[in-house]
Amino acid sequence: MVTREDVAEYDGREHMAIKHELLDAYVERLIMIVGQARAKRIAFVDGYAGPWQTTGNDLSKTSFARAHEIMRGCQQRLAEMGKQVAMRALFVELNKASHQRLRCWAIEHGTDGVPVESWNKDFRESVDAVVQWLHPDEFAFVLIDPTGLAPTPTQLARLLQRPNTEVLINVMWDFINRFRRHDNFVPTCTDFFGADYARQFDVDRLKLDVNRAVMDCFASRMREVGGAAGRKRIRCARFPVEYVHCDSRVRYYLFFATSSDKGLIVFLEECARQLKEQKRIKILVEERETGIQDMFSHGRMDLQPDTARARREWLRVLPELGATLTTSESLLADLAEASGSLIQDVQNAFAELASEAILAVDGVKRSRPTNPVHFHKHETIRRLK
Repeated sequence: MVTREDVAEYDGREHMAIKHELLDAYVERLIMIVGQARAKRIAFVDGYAGPWQTTGNDLSKTSFARAHEIMRGCQQRLAEMGKQVAMRALFVELNKASHQRLRCWAIEHGTDGVPVESWNKDFRESVDAVVQWLHPDEFAFVLIDPTGLAPTPTQLARLLQRPNTEVLINVMWDFINRFRRHDNFVPTCTDFFGADYARQFDVDRLKLDVNRAVMDCFASRMREVGGAAGRKRIRCARFPVEYVHCDSRVRYYLFFATSSDKGLIVFLEECARQLKEQKRIKILVEERETGIQDMFSHGRMDLQPDTARARREWLRVLPELGATLTTSESLLADLAEASGSLIQDVQNAFAELASEAILAVDGVKRSRPTNPVHFHKHETIRRLK
């Protein structure tokens, strides 16, 4: 949980606190799940490692240092469980001065169980080299967090097509929205969002949320480029990092791509937690700037359920009276991804439909208030009307 002290430390860069919290929480859960389940090797790749916006020699709060510390801790915990998992990290940085600091840090810290390699290269031009660096049996998590525009889907194709790979990309939404009409930006936008991207930005004609419509196009492009024979299709989700002084204006999206049902579910679970943290940070910043503590802040941090889209997806997969469906984590991932919903919103949508006697879980007589459907138990869902 982000504290008042954390907010003070991130003064003017509060969005980075949310990014770090989401990254830390997800990477830790990812490593523990994958390490216990199947992986003998795990690699963390930071394509734009920096360091940026740091002072002095203490780099402990940078993304790469935090990730390295999490890997070390997870490796030790896995070893205590009898799981020997080899871990390593690759940090890529183009700026020579930043890379020199990065290289010194890597030399100092890369000898304590999780070796670190650093490259002074442009990540856009190094994707093929990164794929070659990874062992064929190695699970890889790749962070792409540039100070400018991220690589396009075409530039990331080799990574997206690689099995056992997850990617988290900082999509600079505000930058794209400001410059998308510039002629020299058209080819880049076309690669990101497809040939008809200009129409997707036309919110008046679409009568839809423009952010959702355009980011859906980006997800389609990622799936299209990442398609490969014998590989599970790419699943996508995004987390909106908002301006701290605005209720809903998006600064950038953290866009997540995986071929794992479980990976998508866990990422969305962490997104739900971080949405609350984002609200908390806004309240703490307001308190700091006004000098007035909000005694009703706890209530203001509650998220309003958003079940409309998830309800539609439930009714789409169970379209008529008497229809049945066997649940699974794959179904849960399908419902969440197709509706753009958090996991709890999928559950809440089912609870609403069950209370209206539209859907029911076979053999379950009492309602379950928190998780009405146990997807992992392969329960049968039935349409009642």
